[in-house]
Amino acid sequence: MYWVTSIASNGSARAHVNAGWWIVAVLYSALMLSFLGGFSVFQTPIIPFPWDTVIATLVALGLYIYGTYSGILTEDLFVALRDMSIEVNKP
Repeated sequence: MYWVTSIASNGSARAHVNAGWWIVAVLYSALMLSFLGGFSVFQTPIIPFPWDTVIATLVALGLYIYGTYSGILTEDLFVALRDMSIEVNKP
């Protein structure tokens, strides 16, 4: 994905690509958890039933926090927040 950001001529496109890495982490973790958990191809799953749900919940919480903090502030967001009368300091 580095070549995608290197093609981008401005920093805004690079920031958008870097802010989207959380979705790659979500897709990969869903693939791994479903492969190792109850929906796996193995006769007995590597991660048994109650623990696959607990691990999926913790991974989802971590990815939610990561996705939230990877967001970027755009001018459109400032306009929407201003219209809702929410005060935000620009970086």
